[in-house]
This record gives sequence, structure tokens and C-alpha cells, in this order.
Amino acid sequence: MGTLRRAITELQVALQILELSEKKIDVLLLDGSPVINKPLTSNQKIINYYETYLSILQELIFNARKKTVKLAWIVKDSKMSLMTKFLGRILPFMIDRMPELLELDYRNIINNSRDMDLFYYLLDFQYRSMVLKLDFNVSQDFAKKFAFYNFYLKTARFDIPLRVEIFQPLQKETKEMIKEINILAETILPLSQYYKNYGIPAPIVEADARAKIKETEVDAFFHLMRKRFPIPDLWLRRRERSPWKF
Repeated sequence: MGTLRRAITELQVALQILELSEKKIDVLLLDGSPVINKPLTSNQKIINYYETYLSILQELIFNARKKTVKLAWIVKDSKMSLMTKFLGRILPFMIDRMPELLELDYRNIINNSRDMDLFYYLLDFQYRSMVLKLDFNVSQDFAKKFAFYNFYLKTARFDIPLRVEIFQPLQKETKEMIKEINILAETILPLSQYYKNYGIPAPIVEADARAKIKETEVDAFFHLMRKRFPIPDLWLRRRERSPWKF
């Protein structure tokens, strides 16, 4: 439930930016993936939160398209292994043509690799991967209106690629969608090239810095809570309650 409440708040902030900004917005980047699979629960409160999330997400997508704003989610660290699993299925059939595969423990390499690792070696600097259409468990009403895509973009020479996720209307033509994706990639690239070994877009880095809670603020909150509860020592781990400081 906490994840859904945080995600709803983030989308509401994005909606406010679209509605209240006096300046023309070309691209709106959000941190993390928008994919939250439908919860397998009978808890009506959680279901209501999930339906609220999808409703706001749909409103955000429509508003962005109405204002011709390109909307994308930036995934910094992805465990997705769609392409590596695909390679794992087809490589055994290529051994006759590529006998050198027998000299490698390719199964172990594939099983322990992510798509980001794979595209780090396949993509040249400033290039993107093919566009992948993905399915995820959402409401039927939402799935009838939008398709979900992602692609990998190598924004820094010595960093793993970003995973960029977008929604597109189902009726949209492929050529138009690819053209829009190319423009989006061209926009993200210059925002992400401040360091050769760290390719996160600058707006995402700045947003992280602004959202981060300072350690002094955490300590102040912690001490306030200790005053309100009668068993404050149980809040600390034993190593932190040691009377000896090394």
C-alpha cells in the first residue's frame, strides 16, 4: 500500500507540473518504472488505491499528449532479462554455426546477466536498442487504450544503458511511434552526458538531491519519536546501543 501511495503522489505532482507550468514543456521525465502489477488481494482498500493509480496515470498520459509533451520513465537499475532469456533459448541451436560457444560457459553467463549488461556491450555510445513491447498485468480497460514499450539508451561511454519506458496509444502507427521515440532519445542524450561513467539525466539527479532526506532531519525525527514512546532503546540495534564507541 505504501508503494501505491508514493506512486500516486508522484503522478499527482507530474500532473500539477503539466497543468500549472507557464513555460512550454517538451519532455517530462519521471524516475523509476510506472509498472505496478495488479495486486492479487481481496483487500478493497488496496484495490481502490490501485484503481486510483491507474486513473491518474491515464490522465497524465492523456494530458501529456494533449499538450504535446513527451512523457518517459527512466529506470536506473533494471533486473529485466527478457533479451538474455531469449538468447538462452536460441544459442543451443546455433552451436553448429558457432562451435566456439562450446568453449564458453555461455549458459552460466546468460543466466547471470541482465539486459542492461547485454546492451552495455552491444550498444555503441549514444545509440539505442530496438523498441520492445511488454505486457504487464493491469486492468482490461487500461490495456485496451495503451501499449507499454521500452528501449535501452547508452548515454555514457562507460556506464550501463538506461532503460526508458513509455506508453503509446494502441491505434498509433509504428512509423510515427518510432519517430517520436527517436526524438525522445535525442532529447535525453545531452541531458545525460555530464560524466563519462554516469549516464543519468541531470533533471533526475537534481530531483533525487531535492527529495533526499538529510541525516540530521532523520535524527531529529527519530529523537522526537523516542520522546513519545516509553521503550526508545528497542528502536536501536544492539550495536548502536553499545556504551563503548570504537
